[in-house]
Parts: sequence; structure tokens; C-alpha cells
Amino acid sequence: MRVLALLSVVLLPAVSLPHATEPRAHAVGAVVPNDNRTTAGTRRGDTLSARFTVQLAKWAPEGEHHRQVDVAAFTEDGKAPMIPAPLLRVRTGTVLKVLVRNALTDSTLKMVGLWSHPYTGKDTVRIAPGAEHEFVFDAGTPGTYLYGARVGYQRGQIGDQERETALGAFIVDSAGPVPPDRIFVMNIWSDSTGNALAINGNSWPGTERISATRGDTLRWHFINATGRPHPMHLHGFYFSLLSKGDARGDTAYAPGLRIDEVTDRMRNMSTLSMQWTPNRPGNWLFHCHIAYHVVPEAAQLHAPDSTHDETHSPSADEHMRGLILGIHVAPRRGDRAERRDGTRVMQLSVLERAPRADKRRRMEYVLGGTTADSTWHAGGPMLVLQQGQPTDITVVNHLNESTSVHWHGIELESYSDGVAGWSGADGKIATMIAPHDSFVARLSLPRPGTFMYHTHLGDLAQL
Repeated sequence: MRVLALLSVVLLPAVSLPHATEPRAHAVGAVVPNDNRTTAGTRRGDTLSARFTVQLAKWAPEGEHHRQVDVAAFTEDGKAPMIPAPLLRVRTGTVLKVLVRNALTDSTLKMVGLWSHPYTGKDTVRIAPGAEHEFVFDAGTPGTYLYGARVGYQRGQIGDQERETALGAFIVDSAGPVPPDRIFVMNIWSDSTGNALAINGNSWPGTERISATRGDTLRWHFINATGRPHPMHLHGFYFSLLSKGDARGDTAYAPGLRIDEVTDRMRNMSTLSMQWTPNRPGNWLFHCHIAYHVVPEAAQLHAPDSTHDETHSPSADEHMRGLILGIHVAPRRGDRAERRDGTRVMQLSVLERAPRADKRRRMEYVLGGTTADSTWHAGGPMLVLQQGQPTDITVVNHLNESTSVHWHGIELESYSDGVAGWSGADGKIATMIAPHDSFVARLSLPRPGTFMYHTHLGDLAQL
């Protein structure tokens, strides 16, 4: 479908899947979501010892009242199975002794990440059904890594299944002080009947809601423990990229070489460390920017209710799914509203023309009213704005369905960010733009650059 395309805003200065053999065994126990706050194992002197089993367990990433699936998951001795795999976190110089037992009946584990970092060897350790292997190694260089088991994976084969549930975070800290941080791991399970896309074991709207105060410094380790890339996007703010890595190594960037960005394309089986400071209060998102990974039609195990159109629900808990983190930033005492002097006013209309011969819908944005020429333009106009000049854009919805507009990469107030049922704060939450209604987006424009604006509702039909 060609519809509300991604569009430019210029500010002038002042699905192919890896094959996986389904493991067969009786599922034992229920998966517990792992929030990556507690390190696995027992430490004695300079050695951390841990005993793990990979077994089948029942996972309900969308909550206990929704569909469960049998998945391969790590368990630490004496504890429940968990997704992601138990956190390994040690200081550099630590020796690790990690025993892994394969309790699956007919699937070999291909182990990754349980080695000294950086690692340049081959992935040679495989654990047959019923067998076990003890890994003994020095943690190596500080960094953000991943480890775990690829279950039934065969290189070069294509199938309709993903089984990246038995992988987790491996953090090696420096010998000095470690600032407060959080660790988030993405895992995926999918087949022809549904998709489970989770962050720390849960799928939106069940993912953790992050709380912060304006001016805080947030430091995150993010691990893509899946077999596909994910462009991870932060609404409303820029983050500084501290390092990028994978199971083998991690590249830290010197302060003068760090990139500030709002979206980072994380390749499959990769890691990043990031730091950012929210300087405006409100509700924000950090999410994958692939539509199929964040919408109810594709990013959930249970089929959408055919009697209720979740894609146009006023609730953010219903019109989004999958790889999404919600962030609430509280104001500091004494905060005052932003001054908006010399505000520029614009109007942007959302239209739909007659469908093409192949019945694909044709939507577009038009600057001003609805008196466009007869030629249909995919997407819509470039908006040329001025850095530092507040601009209010009235979005008029001429569709017969609701919509919403997100201003990608632009720092603005939360209420104007464009996520219906989520953007805003203090009891004032933005709604979707109803058919034949309008919404005023207040853009602040603190920096020059080229950006895009796009729908943030009913993505598979409108984006």
C-alpha cells in the first residue's frame, strides 16, 4: 500500500527468517520475565560460578491471560525459567565457570558468548541433547555483550520460525566506579500463527514503564538477541552512542567521537550502550521502527479481535504492540512553561484519493487546505521551517478514519509528539485526530537538520 509516506522537514540554521528446528519435549514451568537487575551465579573471590539448564517452558509474553507457547529458555539452578537468559555481570578480571546442561530431547544447542572478550575464534561449542558443558574463561575487556544458545539453528536454511528465546546479556564492567544504568534485551519467537516480540520478557503493553525526572542522566545497555535487525527510535530526544558490539567484542567511542542520534539500526545479534538526558517532561517512547514489530496485526501471539479495530483505538495499550518501551519523565520543582514568542502558523491536510486500479489506497499530506492539483503526490510536501522559531501546525484530517502525526527526530512538547492515548502529561493526553477533526502540533525546533513526519496510527494501512 502506498499511503502517508515518510516526509521531510528541513530546519534552516539561525521478512526472511532463519530456519529453526522445533525442539520437542514436555514443557515444564512458566517463564518469568527477567528485568536484568540481578546477576546470576555465586561469587567466591575472583570467580563467578553459575549452573544453567536449557529446557522447554511456557511463555506468555502478552500476559497470563493471553496465549502461551512452549519455548526453549534458560533456568538457573533452583530458579524458574526466564527470558531473557539470566544476566551475567562481572568486573573485568573475573573468572567465570558456567555449566550449561541441555534438557531438550532432540535439539542441539549452539552456544555463543561464553568466552573471554574480545573473541576471534569460531563458534565451535555445541551441546547435544542430554549433554552438558562447562565453560571456564576470563571475562576480558569491559563492554556490553550477549550470550546464550541458538536452538536448532542451521546456517543457510530458510523457514518460517524464529526461536531466539535462550539468549541474554553479558556485561563486563571496568574496575572503577560504575554509574547507575539499566539493561534491556530483545527476544523473538514466531511461527505461522503468531509473533512474540519482547523486551526483557514482555511485549507492549506489558513492557516496563520507565520513570525519570527532567534533567536525569539515563544510561542504557540494549541487546538485540534476535536474528533480524531493529532500528530503535527514541521519541523527543537525542541519545549519545557510547559503544556498539556483539557476542565477540565491543567498540567504545571516545567522548569526542560519540554520535548523537534518535534512531540506531541495531543489526542482528548486536549490542549498544547509550546515554541521554530528558530535558522536557511528559510521556515518550523508545521502540523498533519497523511497523510489523509494533502493530497489533503482526506483533502479537493472539489474533486481533475482529469486532474491535485496535489499529484505531484511542488507547495506546491497544493500537500498539511488540518492541516498545514507555517512558514517563516527571517535571522538576519550579519548572515553568516554555515561552513561545513569534510563533509561525501552518496548516497540513490529510487526504485520501480514489484507489488505484489495483485497489491500493492513496493517501497524502497537502500543505494548506484541500485545493490541491489533480495529480496525486505520494506522501506530501516538504516543510521548510526556521530553527528557533516556534511553529504551530494545524493537522486537518479529511479521512474517514482517525490518524495521528509524529514529528520524527524533532524536540518538542510531549503533547504534540503524536502518539494517540500516550503523548502528554499531567492528565492532558493527546487523542487521535478523528475523521474531519484537527489537532495543533506545537514544534519547538531547537536545532537545524532534515527530519521526517509520519503517521503513528494504523501504520500498516497509513504509513
